[in-house]
Amino acid sequence: SDNLKVLAAHAKNQDIVAVQQDLPAAQESLDQLKKDASGLAWTKFVPYFGNYYRDFEHGTNAGTAGLDAADKLVKIVSPYADLLGLKGKNSFTGSTQDRIARMVDTMDQIIPQLDSINPQLDKVTDEMNQIDPNRYSFSPKLKDTLSNAIAQANDAKAFLKDSKPFLQVLPQFLGKDRPEKYLIV
Repeated sequence: SDNLKVLAAHAKNQDIVAVQQDLPAAQESLDQLKKDASGLAWTKFVPYFGNYYRDFEHGTNAGTAGLDAADKLVKIVSPYADLLGLKGKNSFTGSTQDRIARMVDTMDQIIPQLDSINPQLDKVTDEMNQIDPNRYSFSPKLKDTLSNAIAQANDAKAFLKDSKPFLQVLPQFLGKDRPEKYLIV
């Protein structure tokens, strides 16, 4: 739907304020899509065709979980949007060094909260991984879109998991507790 496309465009542009404003409309569009398609629910019991309806259910369940994760993420990072370059209220004034120092201080507040998104990301990947893109060989574009969406969901989950240890030590590397000196060759 258009609301989901607009939300995706705002996310791509890293405009957290617009994402926060458009999340409810995107959720409403997804809910309306589910409601509109509910009349076809009987097809999930029909051999062959049922797979397509179940894929639709998995996709919309993943979409709902993804929007929930986005909502949580926005709430976590929005107080720091100006520091993170997410086009927040841009109220931060000061030097670049002050900005980095404040960002390093806020990392300790953001990182522990990222774990609250894991259940939604697990749901997204669990649902998306139940969709078989090869079932859509009649439409190479749709097959590729589904394959890419599944890969992106798995990559997002892996990125959050894999980057957490680095993000936890980053403040120390940047001299939070004591000044650090590095030789760059």
